[in-house]
Amino acid sequence: MAFFPILRLLFQPVPVSSIKKILTALFIMSYIPHGVYMDKNRKNIMNRLKRIEGQIRGLQRLVESEAPCAEVITQISAVTSAMKKTGAAILANNMKKCIDESRENKDAALMDFQTILFRYIDLA
Repeated sequence: MAFFPILRLLFQPVPVSSIKKILTALFIMSYIPHGVYMDKNRKNIMNRLKRIEGQIRGLQRLVESEAPCAEVITQISAVTSAMKKTGAAILANNMKKCIDESRENKDAALMDFQTILFRYIDLA
């Protein structure tokens, strides 16, 4: 399951660099043959990821302070929703790139986009 790294974050302190690596791996899904296409929307995506990072830190604090289960689950739901929306934004940007590239090499661009789409659907 894709969210096991996040669950690990809830139960032990993790350095910021590790959180960033986990978030990057979740959203880019280790598949970037042409890089993540985010030229115009890069700042928006990065802001979303930073917000998610803050939410995860908040989850850590909730668990450390032994907050009620309902509060923790509510925050996990919020993080999950934010991650899905960010993934969809990245996917939409990559779709535009694949369509633009399809004029040159239609089959390769289609295969790249299909791979990204299937990995995102599996993650969602």
